[in-house]
Amino acid sequence: MQVKNELQHLVMNQRVTKKKKLWSKTKAHVLMTQPGVGPITAMAFVLTMGDVSRFQRGKQVASYLGLIPRE
Repeated sequence: MQVKNELQHLVMNQRVTKKKKLWSKTKAHVLMTQPGVGPITAMAFVLTMGDVSRFQRGKQVASYLGLIPRE
């Protein structure tokens, strides 16, 4: 029974990992539609920012990246 639960857990984790990779790839492709944004820049942004839904405004993103010195 315990082995079955562990196997189910491993399969679930693998599915989640695949979905995260696919979602990251999709977000990177959307960013690459912008002029001047290539695959390296897009992937670096996606990996650095993680889940962008935690930011309510673009100003918070800029502050997180250190682009606004006073915040």
